[in-house]
Amino acid sequence: MEPVDRVVEVEASVPGVRKRRRRSASEKKSSTPSWEHDLRTRSRRSEKKIMVSMVGGAALLVLVAVLFAIRTKSPSGPAPALADSAIPTAYEPQEGGESPTDVLPDIPTFLHAAQPLAKAFLEATTVPELLATVRRPEICSKRMAQRYPDGKVEAPGLQSFAEDGAVQIEATTATVKVRIGNFEQRDLYFFRTREGWKVDWESWVGWSDLSWDTFAEKAPRESSRFRVRVKPIIYYNFGFSDEGKWRSYLIESPDGSHRFFGYVERGSRVDGLINLADNPTGGDFILELSFPVENTGRNQVLINDRIAVGWVEPEKVDSP
Repeated sequence: MEPVDRVVEVEASVPGVRKRRRRSASEKKSSTPSWEHDLRTRSRRSEKKIMVSMVGGAALLVLVAVLFAIRTKSPSGPAPALADSAIPTAYEPQEGGESPTDVLPDIPTFLHAAQPLAKAFLEATTVPELLATVRRPEICSKRMAQRYPDGKVEAPGLQSFAEDGAVQIEATTATVKVRIGNFEQRDLYFFRTREGWKVDWESWVGWSDLSWDTFAEKAPRESSRFRVRVKPIIYYNFGFSDEGKWRSYLIESPDGSHRFFGYVERGSRVDGLINLADNPTGGDFILELSFPVENTGRNQVLINDRIAVGWVEPEKVDSP
């Protein structure tokens, strides 16, 4: 049965006159006014447009992020091989330009040059082979003659080079962790010289001016240079019993076979240069040591100077 339209009276534009219109069947089924219905419809359309815009925008951001990550991702493998022409083998200042040591070398180029050098250094079995890889060969040759009197070198070997990717590099020096034949991991120091990158042999072997046995036996009053491990300690006795005057340290040889109590005068220049107040675990130094003139314990020595922090001795002669 067809629905019957109901007559609704509304006010006409002319005062006092009523105009009739017919309500459709669709209006009859809903009690919601038409104006509210229209507003809801428009609101739903707006919401759909906003949602579409948001989804589209989010997708665009994800795409941009992926593209950026692809372009900036660092390679996880070893540094790519470089052409031999890219490896600096000699450093000579150019007229009117910067000296080579004024320019910070890039890590891939350094590693490309340093890895075969480290292999040659750690696998050398004779003094001439070793000398070809080290800085200051004119000084090291005399010291190697003392350390290797028969000219033969016990090569530690090389298991891995910079396996953890940790490389510290500056304009003229660099440090790389290497794992030697017995799988011990150690720091290997390089210097950038006129002849290219060279290994610092003296820091590797912990070279000192005197053997520790000679130093302990002869107790020289003259100052000699030693590579040592230093740690703060509280020990004041014999000629160094005045704690207000002296600061005490435990001094150990690189192989740990010799130990001494070292003293420096508080407030002195050398006292300020060592200064391990904030580092109770200690550190490595190159120090000048001697026995005091006064009779003291056989294991008590004077710290006369601090040459370097760490075991690498800086030398101006290495700079072009």
